[in-house]
Amino acid sequence: MTRELSIALAKQERKKAVLFSTKACPSCREVLKHVRELASEGAAEYYYLELSRLTAGAFEEHSIELVPALVIFDEAGDQLESMCVANLTYDALCNAVDCILAGGNDEGRNGDFDLDIPPCSIDDYESGASTCEKAQLDRD
Repeated sequence: MTRELSIALAKQERKKAVLFSTKACPSCREVLKHVRELASEGAAEYYYLELSRLTAGAFEEHSIELVPALVIFDEAGDQLESMCVANLTYDALCNAVDCILAGGNDEGRNGDFDLDIPPCSIDDYESGASTCEKAQLDRD
């Protein structure tokens, strides 16, 4: 895990949410806008982590295989939930996060999509190809 993320999770003041992303992921950029709005509401502390050689350990530690992924931690830094948030509308993302922060789970959170941008596999990080693009390349 990155040193900065370890320090942030060790603060036992509030719940935290970490958006795991890659530079080449179009869905990540879209979801980042929603996460920034959520952060301004102050229900939790929000962090952004982009895949690189320095952050790869954090992705591995939290079993992040698809991005964008939002991982929510309790006040003690223990992981509560991890979810791929590709294509979630702002309202769906808010509902999922609010439910998790309140101590429940949100089984319907993956059904409210409004974008036509697929999640990206971190295995495709170097090529920048999304999961769907990779599947298409494999068929050719």
